[in-house]
Parts: sequence; C-alpha cells; structure tokens
Amino acid sequence: MKNILIEQATTDNAEAILNVHYDAVHKTASKYYPIEILENWSSAIDVSRLIKIKNAIEGYKEIMVVAKIEGTIVGFGSIVP
Repeated sequence: MKNILIEQATTDNAEAILNVHYDAVHKTASKYYPIEILENWSSAIDVSRLIKIKNAIEGYKEIMVVAKIEGTIVGFGSIVP
C-alpha cells in the first residue's frame, strides 16, 4: 500500500481538486444518477469554478485539505466553518 500524505490545500491545488471532484461525480456516481443531477453536483471545469475555489481557499471560507499519493492529488476534504 502506498503512503497517503494529507496537507492543507493551496490555490495551486484548485484545478486538481476540481478534477478529482468531477471524476468522482461523473465516473463513480454516473450509474446511479441522471446526468442533470451529476452536472448540478459538478459541472465542467471552467474559469469561474477555478476562481470560486481559489477564493474559498485564500479567504479561508473553507478549510480544505488534499490527499496525495506520490505527489498526485487523489482526494480532498472541505469543512465550511
């Protein structure tokens, strides 16, 4: 089993976080929900989504961590205080 490193998310992690979220919704959950619900949960990644998550990280609106295996982000967690 490979080691998993958990660390605080930075704005540099924003695109990887969105990619992990998109894949989790559209690959893992796709057989259980209609596309309309999947798109509502995680739409295509665009500039506005990147700005929104970067602002959340920078403004401490969310406490975010990322999980990394061999330097690659494979998961994330978020708490909204």
